[in-house]
Amino acid sequence: ILGHIAWGGAHALGHDRIEGAAGIFNADPLRGGPLGQRVHLAAANLTRFNRALVIALGFRIRDVLARMATEGPSQVELDNAKQYLTGSYALRFDSSSKIAGQLFWVQMEDLGKAYITERNDLINAVTLDDMKRVAKRLLKPENLIVTIVGQPAKS
Repeated sequence: ILGHIAWGGAHALGHDRIEGAAGIFNADPLRGGPLGQRVHLAAANLTRFNRALVIALGFRIRDVLARMATEGPSQVELDNAKQYLTGSYALRFDSSSKIAGQLFWVQMEDLGKAYITERNDLINAVTLDDMKRVAKRLLKPENLIVTIVGQPAKS
């Protein structure tokens, strides 16, 4: 839930865009770690961005993590995330390949057979205090490492 609030949907804290003349950066979560906290940066033709925008994006990611670590999410952010995560869950089962993927993931994560039917209840049981406690314990913006692959424009 915390990963979705920080990086997930269109209303997510980390969904702010840094726009340049050539395109837009978006930050999206990758699976992995307790919160999916590894962040993948998708850029529309990175080579056309100037270095200042690339550097600004790194600072924005750190700021998002710092805010989440110190303040945690708001009740509105938590409610929106729960609504999205529970409401969109069925879309993970709308094709044979997606069903197979979900079953494989549940097995690999050793979540048990009941996970698929209990998942939304587990998400809805999370409180704002839970989220703030987890954010404070797990998010460490001072440990952020930004790696840029490619050569941004010099201008």
